[in-house]
Amino acid sequence: MKGLRTAGVLWLVAAAFAVAITLSFRTDPVEWVVTMAVGVVVAILGLWLVARSSAPGRVRIERRQRGVDRPLCRPHLAAVR
Repeated sequence: MKGLRTAGVLWLVAAAFAVAITLSFRTDPVEWVVTMAVGVVVAILGLWLVARSSAPGRVRIERRQRGVDRPLCRPHLAAVR
């Protein structure tokens, strides 16, 4: 969960950087439009990653991937535990 949030924040920082650099240094209108459009797409991706990292079902999925919620699938090992 923490990795997705970090990735989302980094995408948002990249979008903000792209917009700031575009407003400061771009002179060609085509470059300005393309860079702003890509910045908006990147910002949306970053927001989606941040929202996805805090989704209620995400914790359960990650716990299952680590094996925390996995039922005992080898009954012959039950006596060992």
